[in-house]
Amino acid sequence: MWNGKMLHKKMKRCNVGEADLIAKLREANVHDFNEVKAVIFESTGDVSVIHNNENKKVEPQLLKDVNTQSLFFNKENV
Repeated sequence: MWNGKMLHKKMKRCNVGEADLIAKLREANVHDFNEVKAVIFESTGDVSVIHNNENKKVEPQLLKDVNTQSLFFNKENV
C-alpha cells in the first residue's frame, strides 16, 4: 500500500491478499486508508504500516532500503 492505495500487483507478487492486508491495517489501528503512507513487507517476514492522519511526510530514512522508485514513476502498480 502506498499513500492510501492498494498496490494489487505488488501484493500478488508478495502473495498477500486484500483480507490479509486489511487485517494488518487493523492491527496497526488504521481508521482510514488515506491515513496509510506505506505498508512495507520486511525481509524478516514482518509487515510495517506507516500511517498518520496529519499529512506528515515520511522520514526518508524510514524508506531507505525500500524499493519505491516504481511507485513514483509507474502507475501500473495499482
